[in-house]
Amino acid sequence: MRAAYAFVKEREVDWGHLERLCTVVGDARTRSNFLTDVRIELESQMALGLLQDRNSPLYYEHTSPRSNYLLLDGGGYFGGERKFRVSLYERCEKDGVNLLAISKNSPSLHDEKGRDFIATTSMLSSHGIWVYHPIREADKDMSLYGDISLVKLCEGSSRVFRCDIMGT
Repeated sequence: MRAAYAFVKEREVDWGHLERLCTVVGDARTRSNFLTDVRIELESQMALGLLQDRNSPLYYEHTSPRSNYLLLDGGGYFGGERKFRVSLYERCEKDGVNLLAISKNSPSLHDEKGRDFIATTSMLSSHGIWVYHPIREADKDMSLYGDISLVKLCEGSSRVFRCDIMGT
């Protein structure tokens, strides 16, 4: 299992990764769920490590707090199975780092007719690049720590992403 990061400072990008070997036994669903848990835990550990090591050459604080971001792969859920560590959310909140969690799909989002909300919104939009914020507001009682939004980041692509925004 490999979790990768890209650290951006001004126009310089530093790439790195954290690896862990694991063996999984069970049916396809069991293996998938276990590996998802391992990946999310690995990403949480890596992100916390980057945030905590202020002496690291990767540590950087922009002068504008609105410019400090941590981007996660997946929905903005914290605490429990297949969710990021709550301590990662708390650390970012304490340090004034905005969290963005980008997901390629969101089976929980539906329009009033029960259709996939991401697909429906994508078909109805006439703009090349856009943000639809918020679709649903944060609810920590439901382990959702950020507002759910949709974003289309590239005019040349048909891909629309769910983007959970947890900001200061």
